[in-house]
Amino acid sequence: MSPSMLWTGRATARKSWVTAAAVSLTFAAPLAIGTERALAVSPQVTQPATGTLTFGPSAIEGAGFQNVIAVSPFLDANGKRPVIAGADTAGFHISLDQGANWRPRNAGLGPGPERHIAGIAFSQKVPGRVWAVAGVDSGMLLASQDFGQTWGIVSTAVDVAAGNTFDHPRPVGRVIVADESGGGTRLWVSTRRKGLMTTTNNGATWSAVTPPAFTDGTALRGVTFDPANPSVVWVATARSGLWRVDAATSSTPQPSRVVGGPDSVEEITLRNGKVYVAGDINGFWTYAISTKTWTKSAAPAATWGSIDTTVVAGKVVAYAGGVPTPGDKTTRGLWRSNDEGRTWAQVMSADRLHPEMVGSTKQWWLWDAVPGSMP
Repeated sequence: MSPSMLWTGRATARKSWVTAAAVSLTFAAPLAIGTERALAVSPQVTQPATGTLTFGPSAIEGAGFQNVIAVSPFLDANGKRPVIAGADTAGFHISLDQGANWRPRNAGLGPGPERHIAGIAFSQKVPGRVWAVAGVDSGMLLASQDFGQTWGIVSTAVDVAAGNTFDHPRPVGRVIVADESGGGTRLWVSTRRKGLMTTTNNGATWSAVTPPAFTDGTALRGVTFDPANPSVVWVATARSGLWRVDAATSSTPQPSRVVGGPDSVEEITLRNGKVYVAGDINGFWTYAISTKTWTKSAAPAATWGSIDTTVVAGKVVAYAGGVPTPGDKTTRGLWRSNDEGRTWAQVMSADRLHPEMVGSTKQWWLWDAVPGSMP
């Protein structure tokens, strides 16, 4: 396994964090306008002519790769805002200084599958509370009450595959979300073979939405919902497009595929009544919920694997990551849209990003820090 490193960047906009292009993008909302920092992985990066972002290595490096980044919505007791990185084999690392320094934080966990991290979700209501899902060929729900400093296994019912022994697609990235819009907490987890799972008692019992497209073994790629309408949950699938689950919190949920859009959905996020979709080789799309209409953006041809949005000065700003089509390196890296995904501009070119492990060749799933070191 080749060495790995996380990279950070600064700009003069809103603060954000991203992992490698094929995995997940995460914004540190709600934050005031100030310094923007992005996290990416690549030994060779270039900045755009406008100088919007500049990148350099952070202090985290080692074997394996990073599956997910999560930023606390609260400050800790020392006035720091924890950022947690979840790795495929190395468990959790935490930074308290916006990525300048990282420390492993796996207290309470053994050396086994609980260190193969698939997804992380902070509570938006309880400071310090954070959940994660982990596993290799099964899965478990982890929980922390102290901003990720210590962890415990609270359930072994979920099914994820966060290690690098499985071909892409794998359920890593934005695969766990917490609905705290009511009086309690409902967790949603998009799994590898058990469908869309949910618990309202911190993993003591689970129920699942299991249409064939959710349990065929190709993995669900992500889950999201609108806190203003938590009875509808949106699910990304690797082979069957975007799905919505109506009456999701009832005893009779109603899953259905959203007609149109790309067949392969790598990651989704929801903002201001629109679902933003990273559509693999089929580009970027938005789905307007009220009008039930799809719009394909003018993003360049590439393998698009990640998407997230934030709001700056009242406008939706989207960041996306991808790798180029064969023979074309110009579309690799991190891109930004200031018009709800209609047009895009490149903000970072990362020449060592990879979208997946491919079949028996086992191409490095995210990136290779040493050229030629992997077959």
